[in-house]
This record gives sequence, structure tokens and C-alpha cells, in this order.
Amino acid sequence: MFFFVLSLMSYVQGVTGIYDYHLVNTNSYNMIPPTVDFGLLDLNGGTVRYGGISSFTTTVNWMCRMLGYLSYTYTNSYNYEWMQNYPVRYSNLECTGNVVPQCRYQEANNMDYYPHSLWLFCNARTQLGDPSSFYLVDKDNQHIQKGHGLLMNNGGTVSGNRFDDTTAELVCRIMGYNKAMSWSIGRKYQFQETSPIRYKDFNCLKSEEVFPLCVYGNDTSQETHDNDVWLWCALPKYNDYRLVCPPGQKQANSNTCVQCSATTYSPEPSESTSCLSCPTNSTSIAGSTHCSCAEGTYMNSDGDECLECPRNSTALNGSTLCTCVGGTYLHSDYRNCVPCPFGTVSHEGSMAVQVNCVPCPKRSLPLNNGQVCSCEKGYGWGWSTGEDGSCKACPANFYKDKEQGACIRCPHEATSLPLSEDCRCPSGLSWDGKSCVDCTTPGNSYGVCTCLAGTFWSEDASQCEPCPENHFSRKFFSVCSKCPEGTTPSKDRTICQKSALDPLSVVSIVLSICIIAMVIGHVVFTWRERRARIMMENVQLVYQAEPSTSQVKVRVRDACVLHVLAVKLANLLSRKVEYRCSKMMCMRTSVVKH
Repeated sequence: MFFFVLSLMSYVQGVTGIYDYHLVNTNSYNMIPPTVDFGLLDLNGGTVRYGGISSFTTTVNWMCRMLGYLSYTYTNSYNYEWMQNYPVRYSNLECTGNVVPQCRYQEANNMDYYPHSLWLFCNARTQLGDPSSFYLVDKDNQHIQKGHGLLMNNGGTVSGNRFDDTTAELVCRIMGYNKAMSWSIGRKYQFQETSPIRYKDFNCLKSEEVFPLCVYGNDTSQETHDNDVWLWCALPKYNDYRLVCPPGQKQANSNTCVQCSATTYSPEPSESTSCLSCPTNSTSIAGSTHCSCAEGTYMNSDGDECLECPRNSTALNGSTLCTCVGGTYLHSDYRNCVPCPFGTVSHEGSMAVQVNCVPCPKRSLPLNNGQVCSCEKGYGWGWSTGEDGSCKACPANFYKDKEQGACIRCPHEATSLPLSEDCRCPSGLSWDGKSCVDCTTPGNSYGVCTCLAGTFWSEDASQCEPCPENHFSRKFFSVCSKCPEGTTPSKDRTICQKSALDPLSVVSIVLSICIIAMVIGHVVFTWRERRARIMMENVQLVYQAEPSTSQVKVRVRDACVLHVLAVKLANLLSRKVEYRCSKMMCMRTSVVKH
């Protein structure tokens, strides 16, 4: 089945030695387990005192395992003369835990030797790793004795979200290896998919801690095999010395390792003087631990051959997984990709089944071989994080690609308004439907060249030049337009503005104002004469009728008020007013008052 997931290990960490414990039983160190199984626990030239009796068995058992042994036999206290030179470094050591050690201790500040320092009798190992605990396996899920493989624990993998150098060193030590060389995470073997994940978040805290206090989690329901831990541990040091080169390297001589050359690889630590050749249709760079398949091919489950992707499927360069092309879906046999039903679409890389092919909206048809649905102007087809898709408005700095039917971001030097179907290029460039190209590019027939505001593209000069007299142009336009009647271009010729007035126009305006003023003055003067005549007539009528004094006062007062208002209004418009009735009106008013 070609659709099996196989991701390369994402990174490799180098590891330096920590947890530097030893057993001594003479004046000199003896550090070559499992040939030595009895001695005084030494750390940095000093001894260690254990703590509580209740955790004693677990404590000494973990100490033996961290020394590279299988387990402890028993312990006792001895007093030899040569031990008097050993101060007590640490005291009250207590270790608990079934999966990894969780130790607590106190510094003893180099107190004088104490007779009851910790002596250990440890059982020698017969194999590296424990089937009921940590061990390494190969591609066939077989427990191996070499130092590189997938880390397992009781038949399941270990998720390494919080894995680090300190944790790698500890795990290698308790499996019986000398130390950790490197570690990584990822998928490589097919059987990982069906293996349970036993633990997650393994971490043994800070590397400066003398004794490890490790933590981990049991709930792995949300974990994936993308974080499975791979370990490279150094083999135990026996009497013979062997040079083992790390993955991606080979032996150049008995003391030196060099990188594998291009198109070759070395997947595991090796003593070999040569690297493996990459399979057909694959390649690698220098120092590679694997080979990458060419585009359209994928690596088989054994990792030794690149196979062609089946029909309607593809794979990117270096992929280990073939996926269906857009417009198809994975058939129920999980081996072939077949076209979606008419009127439905699917995106490239989809692993959907037929029911997940998305139907196009009303008045919309599949485009681009069933990868997208057609949308109205300014809208493009877009896929959500799931398998759903819809027509979405193209935002600013995006354009609707006519071939793909989707909204595509403009090149970094171009811009666009929302709902655009093309991009606007900087000055001297032209939009060719996909990118901004030099205006002088041969065969550039898609669109005219874009120039700065106030300039235009000159075919003769093959450059942007200033607009001619009485013309202007706006930004992103490549031609100049003539200014409307009565306007002239601005200094930078980017806009048109009203023209300045000439002398003839000024004379015409002044004459017009004078004529209008004369007409208004004549109208006001005529209205004033008529109003004065009416008031005179009203006064005469009042005295002819000989009304009472009070009535005379009221009527004369009203007439005078109206007259004064009329005079003030007339004064605003004309300074030459004849007051023909003013003297008479004042005399009449005086008579009435007396």
C-alpha cells in the first residue's frame, strides 16, 4: 500500500556525558561494566550516603542500572584504609519510580569519610536493553544489541515532546550502553503506525542535577508517532577499542570518520569504510542518513527503492507519501485516485473519500480539472482547514488568478485593491497576469507599462516620460489625458486645476458687478419713494378724520417706525437718500405729544 506515512527524523542532538558515577574497589577506578560488579559508589572523587530504609531497595537498584548493570544483588558497608581519602559528597539519597528514576538528595559539603557510604553488588548484563523496560529495535521491530534504533518500552514507542540530552543520556545508561551519542524524533518504520505509544513528555530536568528527577505522562491519546524517539547510544567499553562512526559518516581510517558523499547515505552508526548508494530515482546531499525520492515517486516501506506514484496521484521531491491530485479522491481500495463526481471538486493532496468531494454552488461549475469551482468577478475559490471550500472575496494585495480560479497574493513589489483581478506594478514594470516584468521585455503584450503619476510610457524611448503640455496622468496609469476646458495641469502634472484669470476676464467681471449694483440701486430707490408717498397719505387721512389723541399717537408712531426701518434699509444700499417727509413727520409728532 503506497499511502503509508513515513516522515524523516526532524533533527539530531549531540549529547555530552553526564551522570558520571563509578564503582571503585581499589586505589584506582574500575569503570568497565559489566566485568566489575562490586565496589564503592564514587562520584567526583567522593562517596554517597543513602537515605530512608523504605526506599533503599529501589535506590540501589536504580544506581546499579545507571551504572550500566542490570540490577543490584545486595549492598553492605566496608571499611578499608584506602577509603579514608574519600570525603562524603552527597547524603540522604533516595530514588523512587518504576519507569524512570526520581531521586532526591542533599549536598554533604565534603564531610569527612563516613563508614557507611554506599557499596554496591550489581548483576552483570547479558544483553543491552530490557524487553519489559527500555530497549532499541530495528525496522523489523526486533530487539537489537547495536547502539542505534527506535526507542521502545514494553512493546510501545515513547513520545519525545520534552526529550532532551539529559534524558537521552539517562535512558542509554539504564539500557546498559556507555553513553548517549545523539537522538532524534520522527517516523521511519511502517510498524510504528500499529504500535501503541506508552509514555509522553519524558524529561529528566536540568543537566546540572547530580541524580536524575525524571517526569513523564501516561495519557498518550492525543500523541502521534511523529514524535517517536530514536536513540544512538555508544556501545559499552570493553578491553578492545573500535571506532564507530555516526549516521551519515564512514570510516576514513582507524581514527577518523568522514561524511558520506552526495548520492550516498549511512542510516545507522557503522564501522564501515563505505556508504550505501541511493536507490534509483533518488538522491542525497553529503552527510545524509537517507535518500530523497524524485518528484512523482515515493519510498517503499523498506526504504530501499523509489516507486512511481499511481495514476492521479503525485508526490513532491523528497516525499515518502503519494497523495491524490486535485479533482480526485481516494478509492475505497486505498490504492487508486479516481475523479470526483460531476459538479464536485477536491483539492490537491486530499485523502478524502467520495462523500467528501465538495459540490459547487449554484450557477458555478468545476474548473482546473475539478480542483476549484468558478466564482463571480473579484471572488476566488478557497479551501478551509478541513475539506470544505467556498467562494471568497479577494482581499487587498491579492488578485483572482484566471487559470486557477483562486485568490493569489500579489508579488511583493505589487499591490491591488479588494476584489481585483490583477495587480498594480511599480513604475517601469508591467503586469503580465502572473508577475511584474520589465516594460522592455520582448513579447510583453498582456498589458501596458505602469508609470508614476504625471508620466507616461514612451514606446519610442522605452521609458516613462513626463506628460506633454496641458496633459496629466494618475498613479498606475501609463497614458496621459488632456485637461478639461478652463483647467490646466498642476506643476507635477498629476491633476488638473482651474486656470488663472486673464485681464479681459477681470474687466468682464467688474462690468457685470457694476450693472447688477445699478439695477439693485434703482429698485431700492423706487421702493423707498413709493413707501414715503404711502406714509404721507396715511398721515393726511388721520387728521382729516379728526380721531382721538390716543388713536393719532398710535398711527403716527406706527408710520414713523416703518419709515425709520425703510430709511435704514435704504442707507445700506445707497448713501444718497432724500428725506422729503422727515421734517413734516417730526412736526406732526411734536403736535400730538403736546
